[in-house]
Amino acid sequence: MIDFTMKELILGPRNSGKSRYAETKMDRYGSQLGYVGTLPRRYEHLARIKIHQTRRDERWSLIELSQWRPLEHMAFLDLFETSNGVLIDGLSSLMWSHLIIGGWPIRDLQRVQDDILNTLSTTDKSWIIVDCDDPFPKNPDLQWFSNFILNFHEELSQIAENVIKLSLTIA
Repeated sequence: MIDFTMKELILGPRNSGKSRYAETKMDRYGSQLGYVGTLPRRYEHLARIKIHQTRRDERWSLIELSQWRPLEHMAFLDLFETSNGVLIDGLSSLMWSHLIIGGWPIRDLQRVQDDILNTLSTTDKSWIIVDCDDPFPKNPDLQWFSNFILNFHEELSQIAENVIKLSLTIA
């Protein structure tokens, strides 16, 4: 285990190896790691979820999105109290789940964002956030959400010590 903290934002296209890269980086934080999985447990995601699960061992505490209920954002923020480092894998999925699965009003996204930013900026624990660099690039109806997420990325980059932008698939 290392004795310093790291606060990182990892961005890149879908299926570019962001999660694997982040999980490898988290190995240095020892025996108590937190993982926030944000893909809904739907048929189209199950194979990808299984791949992610096989890479994690007993050191990881997991909080994940269910098919029918969004994550309680304060519950996953509690991982910062019990873990040496926390990986939030899929910020866009997390925020989208609050809208679609949870039926939250759009205005609540700002509250969730504020809570996340506050926790990340004040914690003494290490964290890595992984996300797609453009969540809905081909859907003009969802441009407002893409803009929200891109602004969120910008705010995260202000408190992160390191921002990594992947552009190629990592084998």
